[in-house]
Amino acid sequence: MKKGELWKVGKQKTTVVSTHPVDDQIPGSDSTEYYGGYLVAESVAPSRAPLLAASPKLYKALKELVRCVRGGDQTAGVSMDDALLDADSALEDAGI
Repeated sequence: MKKGELWKVGKQKTTVVSTHPVDDQIPGSDSTEYYGGYLVAESVAPSRAPLLAASPKLYKALKELVRCVRGGDQTAGVSMDDALLDADSALEDAGI
């Protein structure tokens, strides 16, 4: 993912889109007006689209938590409290 890139549920509730072009684009992924962004995935169950859209944020939060647990706050670059807040926010975005 690119810095600042966000994923969200697209205009079509069975799609997930990005705010930035996807490196390995699938055909039609640049139909941003139709999809509401650059297509990441389609034919996603509407109840699962928020989870998929939140996956980059969930991944980042998990990496931060692992760094905190393995090396302590000093080596993680983020405090355990901040890592937990990021994880809670990502879970909320995912609808979990």
